Amino acid sequence: VTLSKPMDDLTYKKGQEIMLKVNSLTSTQTQVPLDYYHLPVCLEASGPRMRQQTLGEFLAGTKLQSSPYKISGMVDTTCEKLCQIQLNKGQASNLQRRIHQGY
Repeated sequence: VTLSKPMDDLTYKKGQEIMLKVNSLTSTQTQVPLDYYHLPVCLEASGPRMRQQTLGEFLAGTKLQSSPYKISGMVDTTCEKLCQIQLNKGQASNLQRRIHQGY
């Protein structure tokens, strides 16, 4: 998960929504990045949105996309359920394979 603000501008006001983005996944065993949303994960209601990439990000396999995660600056929260996903046998098998591949 990646913060939406540049690293040199990490000042947030109390209660300010902080947009979190997800990146492609890397493996310790393969050289192939995997799109975060190719796994059975929670989606935003409108679906993931791509951020425009630089050539360097594209060549490095960086793929920043929007995420459904919501946090606010300087606000204490406890665990919140984001969604619940029921996996079929094929999805569970694919997820297990990706875990064994080190993603």
